[in-house]
Amino acid sequence: LIRQKLYLSPVYEFKYYKAPFAQKECFFKEINSLDFWVTIHKRDFVKQFGQVSGSELVIELASKLILRSPQIANQVLITDAFNPIITRAIRIKLSKECERLNRLRPFKQIVSADSKREEGLQLADMIAGAIRHYVMGLETNYYRMIRGKIVDLWEIKHP
Repeated sequence: LIRQKLYLSPVYEFKYYKAPFAQKECFFKEINSLDFWVTIHKRDFVKQFGQVSGSELVIELASKLILRSPQIANQVLITDAFNPIITRAIRIKLSKECERLNRLRPFKQIVSADSKREEGLQLADMIAGAIRHYVMGLETNYYRMIRGKIVDLWEIKHP
């Protein structure tokens, strides 16, 4: 529907940093009617993850973020072209933590997809771009349009 309103190809890929002003305006107005929520948590990056790097960092951050969201239960997680080894490691870490916490697993399935064909990943890219610009103090308009859907803002402070 957004692509039609903007006269774009049905296979056009939305990317926050490439989208012109008019596309962003239309996109963020339209997604307000969708049922989704965003969780990102504030932490001191250096203290918590200073000794972790590379794929271990991705696994650790993804697992911690996912486990902070008690609303997630038995869903499908679609990742943006994750390496199968990382995907498997996240699945194992989440399974162990859920067993330890006596919690229903957050995802029944974790799959990797290409953002060119997966609209959910394009939505995530647009939202992440808006949040990043907000946190950096560069642009607040798009963040304000979606802030009601943000339940937990995680700002990672780099060294």
